[in-house]
Amino acid sequence: MEKTEIEEQLKNEISKPSSLHISRVPKSTLMRFYELANEEDFANDYGFLIKYLIDFHDGIIISSVEPLKMEVEILKDKMNKLESMIIKPEVKEEYVIMADGQRKIRKR
Repeated sequence: MEKTEIEEQLKNEISKPSSLHISRVPKSTLMRFYELANEEDFANDYGFLIKYLIDFHDGIIISSVEPLKMEVEILKDKMNKLESMIIKPEVKEEYVIMADGQRKIRKR
């Protein structure tokens, strides 16, 4: 086939309502996509399947992560408050007078 024939064939294929040109996708993933599209719920409507997958991603995956992020921030705040409440032991310095009259510092 000549280059123009291939281009024309590709244009015709892309213009079909049930066709979709997908490249750089692993073959197993592409086959799974086609299998999903062939199920009764989608009836070979690739566009509807893509919309469903994006809605699923946005509605379930992204929205379920947000509460977790908020919970992590709350826990970070609580941890910071607890760390600031920890009483660090004070080092007491005592002077000890030696037999020769010198004062030495003893830390406790």
